Amino acid sequence: VALSTTGVIALLGSVLLTMWSIEQAFNRIWRVPSARPKLTRFLMYWTLLTLGTVVAVAALAATSALFSIPALAGVEARDLSDRLLRFLPHALEFLAFTAAYWLIPHRTVPLRFAMLGALLATILFEWLKWALAIYLRNASFEQLYGALAVIPIFLIWVYTSWLVVLLGASLAASLGSFRYQPRAMRLSPGAEIYAVMRLLGRFEEVRRDGQGLHLAQIKQREPSFTDELLQQMISSLCQMSIIQRSESGAWLLSRDLDKVTLCEIYEGMDLRIPTDELDLPSRQDAIGRASTSALEHLRQPLKAPLERSVGSFLESIAGKDRTQ
Repeated sequence: VALSTTGVIALLGSVLLTMWSIEQAFNRIWRVPSARPKLTRFLMYWTLLTLGTVVAVAALAATSALFSIPALAGVEARDLSDRLLRFLPHALEFLAFTAAYWLIPHRTVPLRFAMLGALLATILFEWLKWALAIYLRNASFEQLYGALAVIPIFLIWVYTSWLVVLLGASLAASLGSFRYQPRAMRLSPGAEIYAVMRLLGRFEEVRRDGQGLHLAQIKQREPSFTDELLQQMISSLCQMSIIQRSESGAWLLSRDLDKVTLCEIYEGMDLRIPTDELDLPSRQDAIGRASTSALEHLRQPLKAPLERSVGSFLESIAGKDRTQ
């Protein structure tokens, strides 16, 4: 039965909205600070829909062509075809999950992490199908709901399938977030402004060559940054329009740092200025010396005013109380 034009439009709209919801969920799991531009997002959705269909059809066609070869005819061919046909759905599920975890988040996801998340999702999805089949054989949905029995079954299937997708995505995201950091390489509490200066220094280094930095490159060059701190800094700098993300997934400066003031960084990122000397990692390199100089420039004028006691400002109040 052919769909009408309205039906086709409604189907495409529902599919695109579903993919938009999936992308939003993935971006939250991977803590992506900004979404893709609308046109890029639509093209990605359309590519995934068409490419996924082509891959599925091509896999089925290749399987049919393989078993049509005369040399593979007979009992052995049937055994081989049975094995491959049993394996093919699992392989397609694995490829679909891998593509989703690798392509949909608006950040660079290592392929090996996407594949590990896809492996977990594929295993859980197969267990889910097996458990649901056993449950349906022993449940009495049709006796309770009659013709409407398909509705609760469908809702349960959609909900549990979505949980499987999110669990696989959570594993893929967590693998990229875990990094062991020795104590000597960790930033002291209150040194976030030093970290911001180092991050901007890294962007300034590559800006001269017209390039940007991927998150993996930043983590490699700045091992003292935790994933949480890096995501917070990237998100804040992006909201302040100081950096932006390119189509390749790299982050690059979008403003001249000569026109970005320390006050803008301090207030826009809700930072604090440490008044005591801190043990800062990598302070001896060029970026470290420049960042330490900026920190001293901010800290020195504050030392004397902050050494005054609170009572010295409240003397007038105490004097009024005594006179009354």
